[in-house]
Formats: sequence, C-alpha cells, structure tokens
Amino acid sequence: HPAIERVIYPGLSSHPQHTWFSENFDDFGSIIFFRLKDKTRDIEKVVTAGKLFMMTGSLGSTESLITPALFFYASDLNPAEREQAGIDASSVRLSVGIENAKDLLLDMERILS
Repeated sequence: HPAIERVIYPGLSSHPQHTWFSENFDDFGSIIFFRLKDKTRDIEKVVTAGKLFMMTGSLGSTESLITPALFFYASDLNPAEREQAGIDASSVRLSVGIENAKDLLLDMERILS
C-alpha cells in the first residue's frame, strides 16, 4: 500500500528469518508489523479508523486487532533499543483474526486512507 513504508512479516521473502520460519513452521502466523511513510500522521487516528480492527492489546481471542507498537510494545525501550527493533511513532502491529478476508482488506483501506 502506498501509505506503508515497510512491512515486517516472516512470510515475506525479504524478512531476514524467512528461510528459518519456512523450515521450522507450517505457516507464518497472523501478526504483521508495518511502519507508515507519513511520520506526521496521528497514530491514534490511524488505529481507531477501522470498523473491524479493534485498537487494544491482545485479548487471546479471534478478533482482528490493531495497536500502535510504540505505546503497547516499546514503552519500556530506550531510543537505541527502539531503533534496533525498528519501532517508531508510525509503527503499527496487526493481529489478523478470523473475520472475512475481503472485509479486513476493505477495513485496512479505510485505516490507511
């Protein structure tokens, strides 16, 4: 998507551990991490723009979730650790649930527009 700078997902051949995941697992999971190109976008507005993706931490359930990675997963990291992890204020973590795939894609279009 044009609004995305980088996607980090082990199912992509560009992921540094793609081969290892391919050899050791049957699939790549449902967690996707990405960074927005526009670093000035209000991340709270981004993660609350969807209708299906809920902004919350993991609930251990089957719903699709979207969270600002900096607030939920890197608040205890110092700036150097955040940079090493690739997490900045435009970073988003998705947990894809069991909703209809077409509906989720439409929701992502809404979120990223």
